[in-house]
Amino acid sequence: MYYTDIYLNAGFNILLVDSRAHGESGGNSVTWGNYEKYDLDQWVDWVYQRFPGGMIGIHGISMGAATALMHAELNEANKRVAFYIADSSYSDFETLLALQLKQRLSLPGTVLPKILLQYANAAAYFNSRFTFHQASPIRSVRNVTTPVLYIHLEADELIPASMSQELYQATKGPRQLYMFPHAGHISAIFDDWYRYGGVVQNFVRSVEQHS
Repeated sequence: MYYTDIYLNAGFNILLVDSRAHGESGGNSVTWGNYEKYDLDQWVDWVYQRFPGGMIGIHGISMGAATALMHAELNEANKRVAFYIADSSYSDFETLLALQLKQRLSLPGTVLPKILLQYANAAAYFNSRFTFHQASPIRSVRNVTTPVLYIHLEADELIPASMSQELYQATKGPRQLYMFPHAGHISAIFDDWYRYGGVVQNFVRSVEQHS
């Protein structure tokens, strides 16, 4: 809800959604954007049918940002979404999980972390028919020509800021990157709401001017 006024003040309507297995949405498992991108595509269709002449933008945070970026590849077929804002996205979930296993569990060597990652991958496939390898926004953005704004905190302790930098470099189409000089994960809007809102609104205006 902290993000809504940024868009309401700019004249947008807002559709707030819970990802599958989150909040009030159904589903028994999280697939880190792999199947969520198709859920998002249905929400985009729902909005488009009701506002066929409107500008649609997607703003995602953390896993929601990764989902948005993977959806952006689907959007290339019909270009219904005019812009994406990805706040604190991972570039590749399998890489992030391997990094977190190493940092948080302090496991010795490289064999045990690999075994744990393989076991988790097998469990994900058994339960939800997907693997972590499929949750890879960086492979999606190489085909994306819709404008993307990347936002990240320089000292993010959960998802390294370098991942947004990697995504920015890999994105095929128009893109911007804004780094906030703070620590914490997805806390940029709480640290400096006015600057965050300004960055978002300036990006949206630039998209409107070139559309």
